[in-house]
Amino acid sequence: MTSDTHFNGIAGKFDKNIYGTLKGKLRHALLTDLITERLKHSKNLRVLDLGCGTGIMAKECLALGHSVDVVDPSNEILNKAKVLLGSSEKAEFFCSSLQSYSSVEKYDLVICHAVLEWLANPLEQLTHIVSFLKPKGLLSLSAFNKDALRFGSMAYGNFDYVDRDMKAKKQVRLNPQNPIAPRELLSALNALNLNIESKAGIRCFHDYVKRPIDDSEFELLFKLEKQYAGVEPYLWLGKYFHVFATVN
Repeated sequence: MTSDTHFNGIAGKFDKNIYGTLKGKLRHALLTDLITERLKHSKNLRVLDLGCGTGIMAKECLALGHSVDVVDPSNEILNKAKVLLGSSEKAEFFCSSLQSYSSVEKYDLVICHAVLEWLANPLEQLTHIVSFLKPKGLLSLSAFNKDALRFGSMAYGNFDYVDRDMKAKKQVRLNPQNPIAPRELLSALNALNLNIESKAGIRCFHDYVKRPIDDSEFELLFKLEKQYAGVEPYLWLGKYFHVFATVN
């Protein structure tokens, strides 16, 4: 992958495919649960949401009483975030790539969910992401899991695809192009002297279910996904890998 992926021109499709499906709702519910539990004793935090998408995680942070700077490289996506977040005085909007965004002030919490896999050189951007944190600040980071992609592809019999190191013959714009192995991500964070507070798999089971999942099963599926998200060996097989990390 030689360039970053943005979503101008397909904002509606992005919103529908990423957030309008059961798997998208499940991912958001699991991430929201992690964030809400981690911040339950925190007040008036200054939050940066890098690659905010349509603003659904920023909305959760605003509901908790925090101030959020939302950043996305797509004007169309950012406009959807503005509509979702309304006239909140605690939200500011910036149309910028992750690499180009700058801020003199530092943040208590930096959120970067499902962004790295869309970048040409994802691990190289971690230094820039971490630079926005205050001392003892918290990073909430998730990325598309390359190991889970390989495991799922083998389970479904896509042997040629795995043999090509999961490089598609024809690129699909809404398929992440640069998945990251969890241990590579952890190694890169450790190299930046970050303390890994917790690790979790997001959607450890959903993506391996071979039958259609009915909407009526969502609550039970969510309960089980939440129960095992941080448990070995399941956490390594989540379609997305999540970490909370702090600056030492």
